[in-house]
Amino acid sequence: MLGDAQTGALMSTAQIAAIQQAIDRAAGLLGADAARAEAEIWTVLVAAPRDPRALLILASAQRRQGLANEAKAVLEPLAQAFPRAALTQYELGLCQSATGEVAAAATSLRAATAANPELADAWKALGDLLFAEGDVAGAQDAFAQQARAAVTDPKLKPAALALYRRDFTTAESLLRQHLATSTPTGAALRLLGEVFLRQERFDDAETVFARALQAEPDHAGGRFSYASALFRQQNASLALPIVEDLLAKRSDEAAYLNLYAALLSLVGDADTVIAIDEGLLERYPKQAPIWLNHAHALKTVGRQADALAAYRRCIVLAPQSGDAWWGLANLKLAVFDDSDITAMTAQLARSGLAVEDKLNLHFALGKAAEDAGD
Repeated sequence: MLGDAQTGALMSTAQIAAIQQAIDRAAGLLGADAARAEAEIWTVLVAAPRDPRALLILASAQRRQGLANEAKAVLEPLAQAFPRAALTQYELGLCQSATGEVAAAATSLRAATAANPELADAWKALGDLLFAEGDVAGAQDAFAQQARAAVTDPKLKPAALALYRRDFTTAESLLRQHLATSTPTGAALRLLGEVFLRQERFDDAETVFARALQAEPDHAGGRFSYASALFRQQNASLALPIVEDLLAKRSDEAAYLNLYAALLSLVGDADTVIAIDEGLLERYPKQAPIWLNHAHALKTVGRQADALAAYRRCIVLAPQSGDAWWGLANLKLAVFDDSDITAMTAQLARSGLAVEDKLNLHFALGKAAEDAGD
């Protein structure tokens, strides 16, 4: 329905049909040629300047051309008028993120996912935003929601929901039933592989992801998951060519770069790992896990002072990181003071601390006591 009811009432059926066709053409052009999409949609806005569909396409085309402020000026009144319009909130969140309005972007993206929990792109954008802000848990949840929403086959939706809820037994049972009664698809096999990956059944995950790639050889997500399963089994020789090919197509994808650095660590290429980590930290300076990986690599090549600083930065961002405290304890330059002892003791008193963090914190405290002659 046209945004301007009076204008719509004055239009003939043929005019309305022509506007709809122009909107469809512009929408189809957005991904491939945003400038042409904008030119096309202006023909609609001349006839129907308040049509919300046309305004949304205009803003999306402007954002894709790097005109985030112009797009935001279109989207803000549109989002106020239609607060439950998921795509409008999503586009507004992307523009706010591009202009550095992090809190506002998070609010808009959360509004988009609340309005349409099946909007996978909005979950992805929210995950990217939270990842950049150092909210590891929030980002992981958003990416898990993205994976759930990306499953479009209704027959697989219950298994995807069970996987998101970490009900691995139910997810595996549903998927095995589906695969036993239907032709195996890449989507079903990838879901089962993810179930195995979350359960740390890495050999099973590798086998299933390999089958998924036989069904869909060019599926980027499937190839990344397969390489991840190989990495968890320290099989760098098979995984590296896969990740290198993924990076050839998307060289700035943080997940690919992070896995690539981890694989290179396995084969001892610490210098390249350091270079990759430095690039990632320029983009994601609030990400404690990247600082931790960077510190480990720096220690490997003997850059003790730099490793010390990287471990310290990780601890500032994630004081519960037992791995960072233990890495610090293993540096010859590290000397724990009373404030460090107090900080580690406080972390051990926290509820919900991961077992691995507890283990490493106790090792670090023991090392501190040993260094102090206690």
